[in-house]
Parts: sequence; C-alpha cells; structure tokens
Amino acid sequence: MQRNTIQRRIILSTVLEMHNHPTAADVYSKITESCPGISRATVYRILGQLAEEGMIQHIPLGDSADRYDFTLGEHAHFVCQCCGKVFDLPLAQTPVAAAEGFSISKINVTATGLCPECAKKGTNA
Repeated sequence: MQRNTIQRRIILSTVLEMHNHPTAADVYSKITESCPGISRATVYRILGQLAEEGMIQHIPLGDSADRYDFTLGEHAHFVCQCCGKVFDLPLAQTPVAAAEGFSISKINVTATGLCPECAKKGTNA
C-alpha cells in the first residue's frame, strides 16, 4: 500500500465527490481549482494506484478516455454513444454460471447505446 500523502487524500476525495464517472483529465481539472501546484502526472499515477488497490474502480472504454468510479460493488456501466456520459446499471448475478461450476470473482460489463436524454432527442450515435 502506498503512503497516505496529501495528494492521495485530495485525489481520492475528489473522485468520491464526483458522481459522473470522471476521466483522469476531469479529476486533474477539478483538483487544480484548489491545488494549482499538483502535476498532471501525479494525478494520473495516483488514480492508477487507487484503482490497483481497489479504492476506486478503473473503467477502460477503448476508443474514449478511461473513467473512474467510486462505486465498488458489482454493477455494469452504460456509455452513451452520443453525449459520452457513463451511467451505473444494476447487475444481476448469474446463478446459471454458478450452477455450471463457474466460480465468478468479478464481472465487468459495459454496454453502449443512447441514454434516455439522447434517445428522446432522436439523436443518432
């Protein structure tokens, strides 16, 4: 485990306060409002460490910037192809997999499509 530096505490509390699945750039931007001296590299490095330690969740999204999530319980993510927002979705456990002898330790599901707001506007991805 890493030392609990002031930078780690600031970065963790910032992610915990942001309820929008922020990117590392979002976290950096928010932190520099109150701590302009912190470096981008420090924010990115500590976010990676916090995710490795299981204190936050890292959400790799392939074609767009990775996101971070403070919700650690099993859940899926939905990414709107139009506005780019990321939403938490409940995730039903899979009793069939367990019945077949699989021992599930972690489930990582990311769905894409249109969020209700973009779908209502009739926006195409």
